[in-house]
Amino acid sequence: MNVGGETKKKVDLTNGPGKLTKAFAITKEDYGLPGFQPPLFIAQGRIIKKIETGTRIGIENSGEARNYLWRFWEKNNPFISRK
Repeated sequence: MNVGGETKKKVDLTNGPGKLTKAFAITKEDYGLPGFQPPLFIAQGRIIKKIETGTRIGIENSGEARNYLWRFWEKNNPFISRK
């Protein structure tokens, strides 16, 4: 898949919050807009069989919060950031 002249694997396009917002063209101008009406719209999805949790990543210097289980993902989903 070619994005901005750069070839990337499909799974690398959305495996993190920054990449996800970029993939959906969400910008700072969208901040505060409701997610249930245009231009943003989050529709009902499919039923997820198994949700996993884990500690947050990339916040090693944030004290005790680095150990909070505030990451959630669908088990075996290839589109999540590293575990």
